[in-house]
Amino acid sequence: MNLQTILVATDFSERARAATDWALALAGALGAKVIVVHVFDLPIVGLPDASLLVDAKTAARLSDEAQAALDAELVRVRKVPNGADVEGLLRQGDVREVVP
Repeated sequence: MNLQTILVATDFSERARAATDWALALAGALGAKVIVVHVFDLPIVGLPDASLLVDAKTAARLSDEAQAALDAELVRVRKVPNGADVEGLLRQGDVREVVP
């Protein structure tokens, strides 16, 4: 099998950590790279006559919090001795559209 890259999505739950660890083990055995992706979405407040997105300050805070959580997960997985190259990827949007 010539697998070069494994993409694993995370929501930082225990199940997601288990999936990430499994992907790391597989990547180490195959010499593949692992990309850990986290997708966050901005909340939309629905009003009877319109919908409002969060303000820029709140959006920046949510993005910063998501990046900090992803960074912490990358620190955790890079401590796992498997030899796999690991990258993080943060995206904003609907996870069903970002991670097909």
